[in-house]
Amino acid sequence: MTDAVLESHRRALALAQQATTARVCALERYAAQVRVTDALTGQASAADEALREGLHRAAIAAEALVLPVDDEP
Repeated sequence: MTDAVLESHRRALALAQQATTARVCALERYAAQVRVTDALTGQASAADEALREGLHRAAIAAEALVLPVDDEP
């Protein structure tokens, strides 16, 4: 009877260990995805900043090209 109880406990322990291992693996995959997303977000932020700076410089350069409006007929 002791062997049967011990075997039952071993099976329960093995199942718990497998479940824990599966959860840890899932968390590691999730963490890897978060790292990739963080890197893409950082790149997008840098690209956005570069675009805004370029547009600002283009607007400043375009101001010099605008012809004055002559209001007199």
